[in-house]
Amino acid sequence: MTTALELQHFAVLEVSYLHFATSIIITCSTNNPCHLTLYYTEKEPVRHTTSTIKRGVALPWGAYFCFVAWKSVEQQEAGDTLAHTFEVPDWSYCQTKWFTFRGTVASQLSPSVTALIKHHHPGVAPEQKFEFYEHPRPTYSNIYEPRREAQTFTPTETHLLTKVYTLLTRAANTYPTLNVKIKEAPDDTPTGPVLSSGQQPWAVIPDGAVPALIETPMTPLVLIEGTKYAKIIHTSFVGQGILRWRRRSLDATYPRGIRISSGDSGETWSKFPRDDFIFQEWGRAI
Repeated sequence: MTTALELQHFAVLEVSYLHFATSIIITCSTNNPCHLTLYYTEKEPVRHTTSTIKRGVALPWGAYFCFVAWKSVEQQEAGDTLAHTFEVPDWSYCQTKWFTFRGTVASQLSPSVTALIKHHHPGVAPEQKFEFYEHPRPTYSNIYEPRREAQTFTPTETHLLTKVYTLLTRAANTYPTLNVKIKEAPDDTPTGPVLSSGQQPWAVIPDGAVPALIETPMTPLVLIEGTKYAKIIHTSFVGQGILRWRRRSLDATYPRGIRISSGDSGETWSKFPRDDFIFQEWGRAI
């Protein structure tokens, strides 16, 4: 049985990193729910030893570290949690910093202390194409609120999403905004909150018959290997205009997802297992 004293303590079980150009997102897990603050410094902690006098002889007694010029970042999650996320700013390529954690349990300062951890920013991995379907495209789907279209996809490796490409035109003399959203999609049905999003204005989308791959930067999201997601495309409001997303119909071959369609702004979805949209999903290996 866990005692009340044990519940006041916490231990950090695992630490992981996401590297950006000028910052690092640090995540960690703990054995007990707690609320953590991360303390970090650019000055290497210096170890000092202490001694005690026994029968007139100075004997080694202990050691402590000087952890100075520190800054702090509180975890992003509210309350006491088992998973903890910190975004540490001003941490660029080739910089080394040291950090540690202190925390509270039920709003009371925990006596637990953690190791001093040293980490070197190795730089940002180059962007690369992960999931995609690029087969010749004989047809398209019209997208206009409340009609939305989506392509489900399943990453084969965990990575950080940075941008997507969508093969589009817009109907002549219409001026729709391109909205892209990512949701989890178990069983090819979008569910839960929007995990990542991006937007592009009508001016970057060609009108007429010749489509273009439209790049859309996305808010950062770690895509998990083996998890199915939906890339959802829609306009901003009813009557704004018409987007035309190119797709392969009836004989499409993307193996880890399908085309899905909604006529009620994403409340319900129809599945088309023989269709796939033309898309690319880009990110960085982690």
